[in-house]
Amino acid sequence: MAQYMDLTYYKNLDNSPASLVPIRTNKRTRSTNKMHAFIEDLANSEYGVTIYNLFKSDLDYVVLKEYARKHGVFLTKYFQRDINIRVKKKILEDKIDLRKYYPLYCSQYSFGAFEQVQKNLPGNFALDFGRVAVYYLNDDDIFNRLNESYKLQHAFRSCQLCGKHFRVTGFPDWVYYGADGHKTVCFECPINEIPDKQRLLKLIPQLIEKCGFIPNSDFSPINHKFSARVDELKWTETVGTIFQMGHYREFFDSWFRALVEAGVLRDNVRVTSRGVKCIAKSGNECNSLDEQFIDNWLFANDLNPMKEPMYPKHPKYNPSGRRRADWLVKDYYVEYFGLAGEETYDKKTIEKMNLVRELDLKFIAIFPEDLNSLDTKLAKLRQ
Repeated sequence: MAQYMDLTYYKNLDNSPASLVPIRTNKRTRSTNKMHAFIEDLANSEYGVTIYNLFKSDLDYVVLKEYARKHGVFLTKYFQRDINIRVKKKILEDKIDLRKYYPLYCSQYSFGAFEQVQKNLPGNFALDFGRVAVYYLNDDDIFNRLNESYKLQHAFRSCQLCGKHFRVTGFPDWVYYGADGHKTVCFECPINEIPDKQRLLKLIPQLIEKCGFIPNSDFSPINHKFSARVDELKWTETVGTIFQMGHYREFFDSWFRALVEAGVLRDNVRVTSRGVKCIAKSGNECNSLDEQFIDNWLFANDLNPMKEPMYPKHPKYNPSGRRRADWLVKDYYVEYFGLAGEETYDKKTIEKMNLVRELDLKFIAIFPEDLNSLDTKLAKLRQ
């Protein structure tokens, strides 16, 4: 028998609200923790003040407060995710020349010439802004929300898989975020030996039945893109099945091959570098199983999706007129951003958003975490 994870180190950490990355209230004095002290110094530096004033938005406080209520001590992971794309988008949309702020950046960090680091500067500025924004936006209201959430997260609960007692506050932030805040499994469950191939071929259809979709090859209970799609009521049994499966690469060259041998894929599918190319119920050709899932939802709701329509021309963002959306439904352009977080992909995402804004197009953006709530996300299409 073995454990899925060993979280001993994290259980010994103090994740109480008073020790969060600095809470600017009278409830806390300056922390001796090096990271907290670093962020406090960063926020009060000329560089920190400058980037905060440069990128701040009136909505940031609203978002932070909601994450404090929903995710408690893990709020920064979610807040930083939202900040990252917004700051990068602002840099491109407003044509901000980061070289102007590079001397201030260097006053905080030791780097080489601008040309050596300019590729990563948008991401670095977004990261630092997220840090100082948490510092500046925290107040008594957010602290109280954190405190109430912490009481619930710190209370002992029983793992619904193995019965072991655990605290959610014993999770590292990457586990909590990776599991999309699901709190029913301790992630230290004893798991069996790797099953044989025949057993695995039976478990694959069970996994698909439980989670309600065919997952991508990187599925994991701590992969946010996967876990955000799993319904809360199905979470425990889905994770239990994954624990029983071990790793499919013990028996198959690829996840695609495992799906084929398990008999869960029908005809008209093939593997590509981007995923599984397949045909949806509408007859549309899709570049991934996620795209097929969305297309099937559109078809099931009698929305007759047009696949890969051309965007209208634009002298800057679509001069050739060859840029495409994923779907056109009624008069809405619909995009699935399944690779968000990759630098090249994020840049193309921002360019498409700029195009939509400049042409004032009706537009819906779908991200992996939206796939479990398409009824809500795409409700306007059924009106």
